[in-house]
Amino acid sequence: MRLLFLLLLCGVAYPADDAASYYWRWLEEDAFWIVTDEERDVLQKLQTDEERDRFIEQFWARRDPDPSTLENEFKVEHYRRIVYANDHYSAGIAGWKTDRGMIYIKFGPPDRMELHPGGGPYARDRKEGGGMTTTFPFERWEYKHIEGIGDDVELEFVDDKGGSLYELTWDKQRKDALLLSGRMGLTQDEIEQLALTGQVNKRDRILGRRESGDLTGAYAGAGAFESARDKPMAQLGTSVGLNRPPVIRFRDLEAIVTARVSYNRVLFSVRSDFIRLTDQQVMTPITVSLPNEQLTFRMEGGLYRSVLQVFGRVSDLGNRIAAVFEEEVVREISPADYEKSRKRSSAYQKRLSLRPGLYKLELVIRDAESRQLGTLEQRLEVPRYDPLRLQFSSPILAERIEPGARESGGSGFLLGDLKVVPRATEGFSLTEELGLYLQIYNFALDAQTTRPALRLEYALASRDKEPQLWRDTSSQIQYAGAYGRLARMINLSRLSAGPHTLHLRATDRITGQTAAARAEFLVLP
Repeated sequence: MRLLFLLLLCGVAYPADDAASYYWRWLEEDAFWIVTDEERDVLQKLQTDEERDRFIEQFWARRDPDPSTLENEFKVEHYRRIVYANDHYSAGIAGWKTDRGMIYIKFGPPDRMELHPGGGPYARDRKEGGGMTTTFPFERWEYKHIEGIGDDVELEFVDDKGGSLYELTWDKQRKDALLLSGRMGLTQDEIEQLALTGQVNKRDRILGRRESGDLTGAYAGAGAFESARDKPMAQLGTSVGLNRPPVIRFRDLEAIVTARVSYNRVLFSVRSDFIRLTDQQVMTPITVSLPNEQLTFRMEGGLYRSVLQVFGRVSDLGNRIAAVFEEEVVREISPADYEKSRKRSSAYQKRLSLRPGLYKLELVIRDAESRQLGTLEQRLEVPRYDPLRLQFSSPILAERIEPGARESGGSGFLLGDLKVVPRATEGFSLTEELGLYLQIYNFALDAQTTRPALRLEYALASRDKEPQLWRDTSSQIQYAGAYGRLARMINLSRLSAGPHTLHLRATDRITGQTAAARAEFLVLP
């Protein structure tokens, strides 16, 4: 809120139009933890939207770990961290605003985490004085190295007020729930002092330090076990270096995109979906599917192996490049499954973080063995999400939804703790189930229960016909911070062959707002 405060203090009314709102949100939400004071001051003094757009473009370019490449891995990773923080660290406020969210966004996942979500009995380390006590919920994060700060950085977050609002603290005693409980939960040093003198004062755990920070008196025993990282720290650094992104290995494929040459030896299907990250950034999974019978397999190490080389580029209407990606995708099949797998398809997914707007997606896929190519160019319209209106993500029609390892990076197909594999083609057979993954945004919370009151329904109907039977699926919504999630499989056996539509509608029973969406699919004979 610092920008708004400064404008009000100066007697300047911040413009309420959408463009001004975008730049304010970008500064006070998207880049809040990584923008410097100098950059903040410069942005506030710019006069035109063109200047502000150029500033934001340069802002990300300054943080690009390798400007010689076209993809800015820092920006992609930054928005992934915001999503993760909102999913995992929300506590009455958005996860990115919390202490844990701030550290995660700035420095990424720790190398080691020690979690005590319920608190309870705790055996202190010797450097904390030793002895047994009972603690509030707390977490300890350890980083081997943080650029600009040093090695072996240890951070502690304590939830001593309730509500899962863990706060970063340098006071190792703050997690001690018995700190103010007389002679309960004494440290080993305090027990020894009590035996010798008959007196003990817990306040001396903090007060009994020299100016150097070393513990004195009865607590010097614990101080002897302290290392440099255990002593009070003045502040954390403000930025962290990210891994350099890989250089583009397939320069010849990039040249094919640039030259706009069309090939159709390798045929494939593409599906794009849209999931809100913030009001101004949208996660856009690009899913590619192609039949295995088009791939060239070689027997290597007892397995049939095929390699695909993928190059993609996304550019806006001004031909400015928004994203570039390239991958080598390996498919391995055992001899026992080879014939059956040849009749199936393989899928690949790349997830991009894009600003709302109209783009062009260009793809080249090459079979590494046969050197045959396939190309595609299509429109990509990334929606804008209204922060005040009940809305859906795009409904993802999936061939599989199953439990997956919790995502720690930009892994394809993983959405939180689920593996969601979209069907890039429209067709589903009557013997299959249709997977549906959907996110819901901007619902209200009941003031008494602090829980949402959403009604979510779906219906299946032949295309261009109104649905007759709506099914309530509200009980299957799972809530994760700022969004609700529906993931379920739908039986298609009662449908006839032909084109169909999946209709969705939601009602927020607290505010009365409604939302609707639809997705087309084909039932194969």
